Amino acid sequence: MNRKWLLSGGSAIVAAGVLSIILFSPPATHRTVFAATQQSNTVHTGPAWGTRTLASLAEMVAKGAHDMNPTSSVYFVTNRGQGNLATSGARVDGGSMPVDIVVMHGAFSNPKWSTAPLGAPTEKGNTLVVIVDAQNGSVVDMGMMTQNTNQASAMVGKLSVLSARHLLTVTQNS
Repeated sequence: MNRKWLLSGGSAIVAAGVLSIILFSPPATHRTVFAATQQSNTVHTGPAWGTRTLASLAEMVAKGAHDMNPTSSVYFVTNRGQGNLATSGARVDGGSMPVDIVVMHGAFSNPKWSTAPLGAPTEKGNTLVVIVDAQNGSVVDMGMMTQNTNQASAMVGKLSVLSARHLLTVTQNS
């Protein structure tokens, strides 16, 4: 059974609150990540909001879902309406809001922002989607799902029609 969810509206506000706790925990608990727009020695941090970048946000979300080394990470620049349709099929208010959509693949489980009741079975997924307000870096929607190769390719294909794909490499800074 394919389980798929994406938080929006009130759930996204709760998730953003939990994520802000993660964001403002002591810096010694965070590892630095880098975003590269191409495979080269040039390191880019992607879109930035004050001292935070899309790369650091992606790192914190991956950490919150218990995978510090996703196998792949990309981001797309689009608007919230088209992005939600491409990733989950959901229609949302504020559809014209400019967003950055991060798609990470890996082995994720029991995300800290989960709304599952206490004692529920372990939640697992191989794809994390994070939709970030491009103006201020706040998370407006996010979700975890299990996709087969065809489903993952189809979602990335839909997003690629909306925007160029930018590689976002989440790595630990040793």
